[in-house]
Amino acid sequence: MNKKSKILVVSHLFYPEIKIGGNRWFKFTNELAKFYTVDLLTSFSKEKRDYDYSQKIQKVYFYNNSYPKVLSNIKLSFWQKINYRLSLLFLKLYKPSKNPYDKGILDEKSIEKKLNELLKLNDYQQVFVTGAPFSLTYIIVKVCSKNNIKVWTDLRDPWIWGVGYGMTIISTKRIITEKERQDFVIKNSNFISVPVETMHLHLINCYKEFANKIHLLPHGFDSEIMPKLQKKSLKHQLNELIFGGTIYDGVESYMSLFFRVLENRKLPYNFNLYVSNFEKTTFLNSNESINFYKPISSQLFLNKVHESNFYLAFYPNVYKDYISTKIIEIIMVKTPIILVCPEGKLSSYITSNHLGIHILPENIENDIMNWDLLIKDFYYNSEFDANNLSYANLTQKILKIIK
Repeated sequence: MNKKSKILVVSHLFYPEIKIGGNRWFKFTNELAKFYTVDLLTSFSKEKRDYDYSQKIQKVYFYNNSYPKVLSNIKLSFWQKINYRLSLLFLKLYKPSKNPYDKGILDEKSIEKKLNELLKLNDYQQVFVTGAPFSLTYIIVKVCSKNNIKVWTDLRDPWIWGVGYGMTIISTKRIITEKERQDFVIKNSNFISVPVETMHLHLINCYKEFANKIHLLPHGFDSEIMPKLQKKSLKHQLNELIFGGTIYDGVESYMSLFFRVLENRKLPYNFNLYVSNFEKTTFLNSNESINFYKPISSQLFLNKVHESNFYLAFYPNVYKDYISTKIIEIIMVKTPIILVCPEGKLSSYITSNHLGIHILPENIENDIMNWDLLIKDFYYNSEFDANNLSYANLTQKILKIIK
């Protein structure tokens, strides 16, 4: 493959922003840079402006992020709530047919202009774009198709068939616009990828004529940040529990119940939480066994996980079929998982491969009260091999598809 071939990656979020929207394609970009000269187009932020990408990325281009910041906040003061409502009202009136919860709708023209400029200045062999925001995928595909540039669209989340990004609460008129845009992106992209099997099945069923260009590209792990594993005795006790990341809406009730039952059962435990959304932890009774920490680097966190007895994972029904990057990373450091969520593809993956214990939300009290019986026949499959999910191996899949 010609190393001088040039590609452009377009991602609204990007490392050092820690959300998966920024991490997924940062990792893929690092791997693609071994085979191509890579440019990046991303929304402006001070963190990205000050970060040194020079080892992997030739040039970084920015577009303005005009979306009201207050609409991305979770915890709001009284005045922020007023600002939130006014900002949302403004978007609804200013963009009457578009989704006000799409973070790219105010910048579509500037993104289109910027991309046209870049295509005139550079001979890109391929453009990769990831969404959400879904407006970004639409604009990039529209410009690329006009310029006969191959485009790979990565949909990290469900579009109109999902529950996020306001899809369940926006008007019928706005949904029609989103449907038209989704159809356009699927039809005019050269390649489509999604990280979850259920998303893949949905798209190939809905777009049978385009099924051959829709690919499953799972979330992966970065082998470079994996800690050096030490042999450890797998004691299936609850002494050291750990959790890191986002506490999802819908898990508060059974997460709270889990620890109430632990207290009643009088099982000794130490639970360490590394979370950014502390406002979501108020339901947990503060005690000496529960410790709250700010997020730390992935490498440091995975070391902490490796030293723990179990990783605790709480997922709501909407994510019961999602095998996330976090889950793959936990598997790679050989720490058993206690998964509390409704039954789905995730629980099947964990239990069938003997990577942890699945507890249904409605069975929390019974299973924790009978912990010894629950783990009696459990053995951890420390030989499980998930190396096919490294970003290096997943990138090889991309290269084979676009070859």
